[in-house]
Amino acid sequence: MEFLVNFVGTLTTILSIAIVGRAVLSWMNLGEDHPIVVVVYRTTEPILGPIRRLLPNTGTLDLSPIAALVALMIIRYVINRIGG
Repeated sequence: MEFLVNFVGTLTTILSIAIVGRAVLSWMNLGEDHPIVVVVYRTTEPILGPIRRLLPNTGTLDLSPIAALVALMIIRYVINRIGG
């Protein structure tokens, strides 16, 4: 069980950093073919895409990173509570 708790904790931390990184990259003008942009987008899009489809359209403001970060925090909390 400890392995699972540590694994989920590490995974949620990495995903959280990638999501924040994606938000920061959206303010920069690196281009979609930049290697960092490609890695971050490929890592985060499987999480953000479905959330984006569930959330109402707010125009230019994308709330999916915030929702994803909250979901990751909840997952981490639940796993920590279950694991001891």
